[in-house]
Order: sequence, then C-alpha cells, then structure tokens
Amino acid sequence: MTSSTWRHLPPAARAIAVAATDAVEAARERDPDPYDAAVDRLAALDPEQTGRVLGAVVRSLLEERHPDGLDGDDIRAALEHTVRTAGTWYEVDPQVMVVLLVGALGIHETDENAPLPPRALAAHAPLLVADLLQTRSFARYLESAFTEIQRSSSTTPDTPVSAEAAFRVCAARRQRKPPRKRRKKPPSWGRAGAGGGGVARWRATGRS
Repeated sequence: MTSSTWRHLPPAARAIAVAATDAVEAARERDPDPYDAAVDRLAALDPEQTGRVLGAVVRSLLEERHPDGLDGDDIRAALEHTVRTAGTWYEVDPQVMVVLLVGALGIHETDENAPLPPRALAAHAPLLVADLLQTRSFARYLESAFTEIQRSSSTTPDTPVSAEAAFRVCAARRQRKPPRKRRKKPPSWGRAGAGGGGVARWRATGRS
C-alpha cells in the first residue's frame, strides 16, 4: 500500500494510515526490521488519534468474527492466539495486548490507570490487527475506521464531516480542554486496567 492510496486524507490521518499499513504488512511477513521501522513512525504520531483508528479496526474485526457478541472465552482465545502467533518472531508483552484488546471493546477501563507508553501501543497494535485480519484487506477496515471517526466527530448527528475536519476537531478539543473534574472517558487504547475475571456476554453498541 502506497501513500498515494491515502492521498484523500488530511496529513495527520494519512500519516497514521501509511505507518499502520506498513506495520501490518511487515507483521504479516513476520519481518522484524521493517516492522520496527514502521512502529517507530507510528509511535511518533498522536497516540489518541492512532488509538481511535486502530481501536475501531480491531472492534470491527471482532464484531465481524462474532456477530452474536463476545464472551470471556472469545476474548481469551483471540488474545492467546495473537500472543502465541506473534511471539514466534517478535517480543510480545501479553499484558499490553490485553489492554489493547479490551480497550478496543471498552471494558475494564478505569480513570485511575495510567496510559501505556506510545511505543508499547504502536509495537503491539499492528500485531493484533494482523492476526485478526488473516488474509483480509487492511485497507477496507482502515477506511471504515476513518468513516466511523467522521461520524462520531460530527457536531450534530445528521451533519456530515470530512476526515480532515474530524481530526481538527479532536486536536482543537485537546488544546482548549480546561481543567475539570475527571469523568469516565470513552473507550481508548491508551489505558491499562484489564484485570482478570470473567466478562459478561458483550455486544458492541457504542463507538469511540
């Protein structure tokens, strides 16, 4: 996948798309050197925006694989398969993978948990995506993720907004955000808190 494929996206979104595509392709090839190079580029980007995009991809893949919903066994199986497969060629931290997986689903997230380092997120997210994709096209799910972000960033439910506007809205909100009491945030990939225990039968109803 070349950068020209994502030329219609604004610079911030295009950088995420290109770096993520390169990382996922390298993960599929199980090639550590180009993978690390792509991960470095991905880690240098805005972790909140990167997390929203890749989290949406993971959520779509899981929903497609489990149309009737996921339970704890489904989540555990996805986690174990990714850790086992990626661990044959890359150093994997299972706890980071847990945070990424359940964070994409919006469960076991608390405000008290500190964000994971961007490098850890960038190094593990493409491994999870590549394992869930199997032979399917990453571009299709990535395009859907940007479309989802467009909808969720719209100022009103019926107002269309471009990907560029969506990313600008996200950036502006972070810059203007005044000090205030902490409150529960929408699902993101940047927080730990994936404790043990069973997970009730789950079906996605919300979007980050």
